[in-house]
Formats: sequence, structure tokens, C-alpha cells
Amino acid sequence: MDSKKKKEIGNKSNLEDDGKNNDHKCIKMWQATYPREPKQCIQDLATIANNGEAADLDHNGVGIGLNKFEKDVAKWLGMEKGLFFSTATCAARAAILSLLATFDNHDQTEEYVTGATKRLYVERYSQVQNTSRSTTISVHYTSNLIHLASLRDGSYQREAFTDLAQENWPGIHVIPYGRMEAAASYSDVMRVLSDANPSRPGVVVIELPQAMNGGATMHFDDIRALHTLTRKLGVHMHLDGSRLWSVQPYYTRSFSQICELFDTVHLDFGTDLGAIGGAMLLGKADIIEQAARWRQRLGGLHSFFPIWIDAKYKWQTVGQTSAMTKRFDRLSELIELLHERVLTDDGPVRIVPRIPTSCMVHVYVCGDLKLINAAHQEATQVTGIEIWNKFEGPGLTRVEGDAYPWHFYEWTIGETHEDFSDDKVLQVWTEFVASLEKLQTKEHPYYEFPVSRPKPLANANPPKRRPKTRSLDENSDTETDDYIKLKREERKTSIVGAPAWWSDRNAKPPAELLIHAKHTPANKDIRSRQENLENTDQGITKQPSPLKASKMVH
Repeated sequence: MDSKKKKEIGNKSNLEDDGKNNDHKCIKMWQATYPREPKQCIQDLATIANNGEAADLDHNGVGIGLNKFEKDVAKWLGMEKGLFFSTATCAARAAILSLLATFDNHDQTEEYVTGATKRLYVERYSQVQNTSRSTTISVHYTSNLIHLASLRDGSYQREAFTDLAQENWPGIHVIPYGRMEAAASYSDVMRVLSDANPSRPGVVVIELPQAMNGGATMHFDDIRALHTLTRKLGVHMHLDGSRLWSVQPYYTRSFSQICELFDTVHLDFGTDLGAIGGAMLLGKADIIEQAARWRQRLGGLHSFFPIWIDAKYKWQTVGQTSAMTKRFDRLSELIELLHERVLTDDGPVRIVPRIPTSCMVHVYVCGDLKLINAAHQEATQVTGIEIWNKFEGPGLTRVEGDAYPWHFYEWTIGETHEDFSDDKVLQVWTEFVASLEKLQTKEHPYYEFPVSRPKPLANANPPKRRPKTRSLDENSDTETDDYIKLKREERKTSIVGAPAWWSDRNAKPPAELLIHAKHTPANKDIRSRQENLENTDQGITKQPSPLKASKMVH
């Protein structure tokens, strides 16, 4: 099919009526790829097949056209052999089980002794009493191989890691490394591979980039250092490359230079390239032969046609071209532009990571969800651009006691980035932020957004106000400006959040508040003061204790 005609069809699908005005078209900025209807997809596959791409139908993964596709991808990545799978999850599981099979079942089996070591590594992480390299793997806390889902509620998913590992990897000892809210590093993995760990893993899985962390990724020098360390210790490294296409421009290295540092690699043709499905596992010939048997055990298809045809077409037209580099550069420019023109340190929007490391980021918005949706709808009606489709959840920012929660969505830039210019992006975000702050102030006039943003640029104007910070970073307790110091001093001699009636000695708080205060330890002083007021009304003078008196506000 003519690429120009296909693009026109995609542009038409990307524009929709907003339901209120037939003349008003909506550009979906959150949509990375143009949706393809089943009829259009079948026509595209027929066009590809007519060009000679499909020489025959494969049978259980054996076919001239499919096997040639596997050899071409393996040669392109500098690997010995490739094997096509229907999904990336199946490819990753076959790779890990094949790598574990290279170890003897009794290789370096550890008999545990009683004490803290047993409690830490057996009761918390493992299902078996005796572990060895042939039954132990190590993954990051955010690994999709464990969660089998994208980021929703980071706090819950962190707590559920052990249970999910036991359910999704029965009989395998899974050791997590790193932190849920940060990209992995060399030191994180080194702790797991140290001699102090009685259950050293046989396979370490590295995800590049980490989807749950907004595309944050490990430094390339750390990857090379881990390659050297694992070779020395005899540990295998597997690359979860489902989104490798989007992070390669950040590393500024070829795909072969990245993949040569790992024993096995699996790629996903649907996540970033936009194919209808398909994945491929690549590695040494003996490992791939073992993985072929695991493919059948895990439910291999009778024929991978026509999935592999569409995957090959996307690999040739997108994966092997500079399209991903253009997308990465475009996303970096847009985010830098937003921070310079629209987003402020005390605003309700934050982009994580601040500087993109892949073709995706997480955008967090703080506030009442109803007001956020109202502001978004108003901005869409004014500009004709829809910023997001839906929020995924609180992400990694849920803090107990927050007046308003955080909400995030994943912004992945793709082939649709040509539909919106810099002016359109600035316009829709300016309208949204202005509408949200106006609605939030009208609904809650004394509310300030609890947002801590990176430091502004040197030539940027300082923020007019600085609220109490609640950062997404590990240095969230760092508050150094005079405003925060002044508030800290005020909190030493006053009760934070006390209502207006507290300053009036003759006034009494509402009865319903007193009932609620009985169950709140923080309101013990308020109850004591209320008792004193009641005793005074009855002619009884009762002095508070020195400890309580020191906390009162006179």
C-alpha cells in the first residue's frame, strides 16, 4: 500500500468528533500509533504478501519466510540465532527457563542455617528451602515478568511483589533488586550477586527501559560493568527489550552494541513498532534450540502466519530506520519547551523523568479528579487537542494523608507526533493548567498544590509562592528555603491545621468535631482545652499540666 495513502487513513482515524460539535475535530496527543481497522489491516497484510514476503505458511515455526526473518534479525543484532514467538511474555519465560537449564540441578546448592539469613532470603522471597542457581533468578521490583501489568498503584504493587512472584513463577526463587521508584544501577545488582547472598541467582534480568518508571533506564557504563561481573561469576544476563526500540536513541549506540552485552534478548514488535503482535528471542544456538522446546510447552501456535508478516513489515519500515530517533528528539524538545513556557515549580503537573531517556514519560497531575477532568475537557474544547485518554492510577506518589491524590498517565510519542506543532502543545497545556488552578482555587480557596519540581532554569522567574513540598524523589525531606524554615518554627508553637474557633477562648468547637476528636490522638490537646472551657463555665478552675500548657496557643 502507498505509504502516503496509509498515513492519510491514519490521520483520519486520529481525528474524532468531540460529540458536541460535528465541525470540531479532536487531535489525540496521547495516541502513539494510528489505529487500524480489521479491514484495513487485512488489506495491508495482503499487500505485503503480494510483494513476496510470505513464501509459504510455516508449520510450528518452520517455514522459509519465517526462518529467513529470524536469521535477518539475528544478523542485524549480532546474535547467533533467533526464534519467533507470539508474545514477549512467552519469549521471556522460554529464555529464562532455557538459561536455568544450563546449570546442574545440584550446582552450588545452599543448605541454610538458622538465623537472619534464612529469614531474609527464604521466608520473604522464596518458596523452596534449598535453592540453587538452576532455580533462582533476579529481577527489578518493577519487572513486567512479575507484575504482568503496567504501573497502577506503586505502593500496592511493591507490597504484592512476593506473592506475584510465587504465583507467576512457581518453583522459581525470585530475588528483587533496586528500588520501586528508581532505575536500576550496577550497585543494586551487585548486592544480589555478592558473596553475602546465600542464594546467588543463575539469571539476572535487565529491563531497558523500565516502563513502570516512565522509561527511566540503567546507565550504559553500569550495563558494561555488569557484563564483566556476570561473566566472572558465571551468571547469565537476559535483556527484556520489549521497548528497546525507544531507548536506543538515548544510548546513541547501535542495537548490536547493546545486545552483545547479554546472553539472550527478547524484542517486542507490537509495543513501539505498532505491529499486531509478535516477539523474537535471540541468543546462542544451543539456548535457542532449548527455547524452541519451551515454546511448544508454553503453547506455541500451529502457524505464526500472519503475525510474523506484519512484524517483519514494521521492523523494516520503523525498527531499522531513524524513526525512533526522530520520535525521541521530538519528545525531548516538547518536554523542555513545556518546562520553559508552561510548567512551574509550584504547579499541579510534573513529568517523570524530567529529562526523557526513552520515547515515553509519565505525566503526574495533582488535584481533585473531577476538577482535573473538567479542566481537561475545557482545554480540549478550546484547542481541539486531547492530552490524555485516562489516568492509570496514583503511580509511585501515593502518600497517606494527602488532601488530594496524584494521577498519572503514560505519554508515549509515536508516528502521530507530526499531527501537533509546538504552538498547539503550548496552547493546550496552558489552557489546562490555567483552568485547573482556577477551578481548584474556586472550589478550595486555601489549597496549595503539594508539588516539588526540579529547580527552574537559570533565566526563569522564581515561583511566587512555595508550598509545603512533597517530592517524588528520594530527597523529599530536603527543605532549605526561608519559607519552609519559618513554617517549621510556627509548627513548634501551634497546632497545625487548627480551625478558626481555636483562637477564641470563649468559643466552643462543634459537638460533631469533639465526637470525632475522641478517636484522634493528635487532638488530645483540643479535648483538654475543651474540658477546661466547660469547667470554667461551671465555676471550676482547673489548670492544665505543664506539658499540655506548653503546647497550647495563647
